[in-house]
Amino acid sequence: LTFKENDKLLNKQMVNFIEQYSADEYLIVINGILYHFNIKDLSIKEIKLGAQHHWVSFLGRVENGQIYVGTMAGEVFINQNHIANFIPFYSFASNRVTTISHIHNNIWIGFDNMNESGGIVVVGSDRKLVKSYRKEYHGDKHIPSNRVRKIENRKNGEIWIGSAEGLAVIDSIGI
Repeated sequence: LTFKENDKLLNKQMVNFIEQYSADEYLIVINGILYHFNIKDLSIKEIKLGAQHHWVSFLGRVENGQIYVGTMAGEVFINQNHIANFIPFYSFASNRVTTISHIHNNIWIGFDNMNESGGIVVVGSDRKLVKSYRKEYHGDKHIPSNRVRKIENRKNGEIWIGSAEGLAVIDSIGI
């Protein structure tokens, strides 16, 4: 299957895509813009997040089935029962969202920022900050970098944090 019929899909940088509610519908990110793509009729429609366009840096479905979108401006949106219905979930200004994970009923949001405002924030379902992790320049209980790439919950309960400067593991003792 090629998409010659739809020039919006040709010669574009596709960052990410996920299957939505059926095998015929996908959410895709092309050149930082979120689209709804229907593979049956090859239709493609831009999805606005809130009332405006946002440069999308992360698109993913977390363990609870919800779809999250993270932006270059540090905003996170959550999908609400319809492919084109996203509402604001959390905002951490000036930090590019790189990864989102659902762990222990909280949302872990990883950012890519070298200064003190990067790292990870853990947000409860009530959208309140639970905890944050950042690179500290003293002590031994910190993540290696504020440029977070991946957050993963392992079956043994450990939380692995992949960053631009190495791996951190959070277990029952801490980092």
